[in-house]
Amino acid sequence: MMRYTTFALFLACLCGLLAPAASAQDTKAAVPVVVIEAKPYPFRDRVEALGTLRANEGVAITAVVADKISSIKFEDGDRVEPGQVLVEMTTAEEAALLEEARSTLEEAKAQYERSKSLTNRQLTPETVYDQRRRDYQTAQARVSAMEARLSDRILKAPFAGRMGLRTVSAGSLVNPGDVIARLEDDSVMKLDFSVPSTFIAELRPGLEIVATARGFDNDVFRGKVASIDNRIDEITRTIRVRAVLPNPDRRLVPGLLMSIDLFKSPRQSVAVREEALVPIGPDTYVFVVDKEKLVAQRRRIETGTRLPGVVEVTAGLAAGETVVSDGTLKLRDGSQVTIKRTEPMPDPSPTTPAATTGQKAPDKPAGRT
Repeated sequence: MMRYTTFALFLACLCGLLAPAASAQDTKAAVPVVVIEAKPYPFRDRVEALGTLRANEGVAITAVVADKISSIKFEDGDRVEPGQVLVEMTTAEEAALLEEARSTLEEAKAQYERSKSLTNRQLTPETVYDQRRRDYQTAQARVSAMEARLSDRILKAPFAGRMGLRTVSAGSLVNPGDVIARLEDDSVMKLDFSVPSTFIAELRPGLEIVATARGFDNDVFRGKVASIDNRIDEITRTIRVRAVLPNPDRRLVPGLLMSIDLFKSPRQSVAVREEALVPIGPDTYVFVVDKEKLVAQRRRIETGTRLPGVVEVTAGLAAGETVVSDGTLKLRDGSQVTIKRTEPMPDPSPTTPAATTGQKAPDKPAGRT
């Protein structure tokens, strides 16, 4: 019995000696991880707004004088060129008066030239020459006045564009200011919107915008900021911004409500993959690997703008450092690691969603674990 008791005590002591050694061996076992290299990445902040489309140029075709419309030279929705005749009003009386004025001008010119010749030969007094000259100049002015009256009755397109719906018909009597139709130049569209005045220091012409409209199944229309208003609205504390959108296929129309993403503060910042982040309480950490010692150190970082799968690092990490992207759950500060592979960062080309839909992430306050 004493022999069995001694053997049992020996086995217990042996297990007690081997257990710490096995535990130490498990602690020093290297953790396999996948890493990435932190690198500069293009970022920009996004400001959302609503805006209204306006034509590049727009004008209401109105009557200048009170008269009857004799003919309309366009149809609803027609494309017209600069100088094209749109509406003709009754011109019979003005045309006759113009012919009379031109006849008078020809006679006054002949009398003037005859008097000038005689005066040069000193065969007539200069007072007669002066009178003929005044008559000639008066006749010229009368012709110009009649031509202006006649042109007021012929309405022409001031620029190229698309005609709207006409509100009158041939034979209608119109008065000065009556709108006949609208002409809109829709080759380029202006998009007016307001942004908070807190962004005024970062606004400048040339910033990119992306606009969508529900009427076009949220198709994306791209443009640039063209101008910024010269004052801030005292009630809303916003400032109006005007962007320009190309409209080669003439799909966009004035008055359309559009949702706008304005991209500001373009920059290059250090970035990591989103899966590399380790949130602990209010803080965010990453595991940075020393490639020579193969040791992972936990480091607190500050984050900025988030893109799909990519996060901007504003503090705590430098470009070129190696960060664990897969295997963080098994790591502790100072853990030994083995690098399975190094993954590349996503392509930051402008065609990827990551380069066009940035959004500001909330800043995390400093704290302890």
